[in-house]
Amino acid sequence: MNVPRANGRTAVAQATPPDTSPSHGDAPLGLVALDLLDQWRRSKQAGMIFVSEDDRRAERLGMIIHALAPDCGAMVFPALDVLPLGDLEPSVELSGRRSSVLGRLAESPERRLLLTSAEAILPRLPSPELARRSRQRLRTGDRFDEEML
Repeated sequence: MNVPRANGRTAVAQATPPDTSPSHGDAPLGLVALDLLDQWRRSKQAGMIFVSEDDRRAERLGMIIHALAPDCGAMVFPALDVLPLGDLEPSVELSGRRSSVLGRLAESPERRLLLTSAEAILPRLPSPELARRSRQRLRTGDRFDEEML
């Protein structure tokens, strides 16, 4: 493209390619998921946390990543569905999901891909040791000790 200059001469303008970076907020979720998987696979770190702008996006990314690579063990840590200092209790489902993710992270934090939102990680969380100690697995056929639970 020719661009006229103030001195009357013309110069060829360099076209800047559009920003197609997967970290861009408008990028397709599939592209973001592929990029996250690629970064996670190449990473030398013990694990990776992706903080999404909201829970809905984190959930959708988690579903896509699980479909693309079920062996990566991606986990979604959801936000509570109540205000932090309110009188209401969070839903049993969300509390259970949060506890499950914290327990799995405490048991084996290596090479995990955690998807969450800022809202989900703002409330204070228990230490990995406490999450590990308080975790109890119930399986069919196991003896159930109500006192211990």
